[in-house]
Amino acid sequence: MTKFYFEVGNLRYGIYFCQDNVCYQEWLPTHEVFQTDSPGDSPLFILTVVDSQATTEIPEDAQHVGNFDNIDCTLRIYKLPEDGYCILVFNIRQKLVASLSANKHFTDCRVALNGSHSEQSFGLENSVMMAYAFAGCHRKTLLIHASVAVRAGKAYAFLGRSGTGKSTHCQLWLRELPETKHLNDDNPVVSILPDGTIMIYGSPWSGKTPIYKKEGYPAGGFLRLHQAPQNVIRRQSTVQAFASLLGTAGGLLSDSEASNNQMLTISEIIKKVKCYEMDCLPNAAAAHISYEAMAKDNGTEDLQ
Repeated sequence: MTKFYFEVGNLRYGIYFCQDNVCYQEWLPTHEVFQTDSPGDSPLFILTVVDSQATTEIPEDAQHVGNFDNIDCTLRIYKLPEDGYCILVFNIRQKLVASLSANKHFTDCRVALNGSHSEQSFGLENSVMMAYAFAGCHRKTLLIHASVAVRAGKAYAFLGRSGTGKSTHCQLWLRELPETKHLNDDNPVVSILPDGTIMIYGSPWSGKTPIYKKEGYPAGGFLRLHQAPQNVIRRQSTVQAFASLLGTAGGLLSDSEASNNQMLTISEIIKKVKCYEMDCLPNAAAAHISYEAMAKDNGTEDLQ
């Protein structure tokens, strides 16, 4: 068995391959910068890559609790009678590439892979991401769908449905606002530290934009974007802010404990970090307006 450990955000996890002398970079190339030397005192999860092939065979008494369709994969989620889970991962061609089994809190996971090497690598990457998101619910940690820019030591996350301009708005910040940098373009980590600080971290999962940074910054704000013929930004109410973060966070809604923990984490985040929404154009003015509003301690008025 070959064991590797990684640190994403403020949490560590392990990936064990049943084979000896495995080169993890061939399976998880975006993880290299996140590798660490030990699991620490309390790893988030241990995921074992088993020798057997992935299969669609599910125990007869398992309960199908939902499907999740992403741009490039489909997940079928089953709850097992002993309170664990089995998740089948299909690629964009609807080919089974991974079968992930886990205990209730996703601290102990096993995955079987299927297909070509690239298909198996895709299945493993998605299995690791799911384990992180689902186990993180119990550790005050969210994996959200967002693009993140960093300026003046604070991280700002741009939220919205696919195609609403998250990446475009982030690129406008990079172009228009000096000394701004890109932290992640798809799945950053938001975590509450023991002292209550809300942090946003880079992750190994950054979509089509290859940005894999082992860095973290205090959250400066969350901004939900809407395409519109004018630039207007406004502070969200508590209810609106909660809905914005809940809608973009990866979690296991079929599990009441995980769902409740996720909602408690979101409630704590929005008490400390301001959330905004913006009707915007893809222009330079939008970048200046959004930053100026979120950087102000009392930025509550609409800016046009």
